[in-house]
Amino acid sequence: MKVTYPVFIFEGQDLSVFLTAKDLSDYIEWYDVEDGIFRGFDFTGRHLGLLVDENKDVQCKILEGENGNDELMRRVRTLLRDSTPPIGISDNENATKAVAVGLFVERSRTAPTVIQWLKSCLGQCRRR
Repeated sequence: MKVTYPVFIFEGQDLSVFLTAKDLSDYIEWYDVEDGIFRGFDFTGRHLGLLVDENKDVQCKILEGENGNDELMRRVRTLLRDSTPPIGISDNENATKAVAVGLFVERSRTAPTVIQWLKSCLGQCRRR
């Protein structure tokens, strides 16, 4: 199964969002993956397993089992509610995820790329 980006990677209560596999691999340290400190989800809410390849590059894959979208949404909504100032939460799950992407995407990406992705996602949310 193919991972749907962006992905949400939690380290405890902290969230990092990655738009691409390269962004993930460039940011996450292989030794932290081996320590098992991360909990990950793709954009559709499927649980992710992080792994380290022979070149010490970090990759992710979909884990079999039940979908974790409820857990992902609970975690994202808590972060948004507890932010300063608190961020309003939409009933639309994709819109809520898009807001989290805008706030928590790792800054290795250029701002226009993030803005382009957000416009695309929010446009899809309006059509539903």
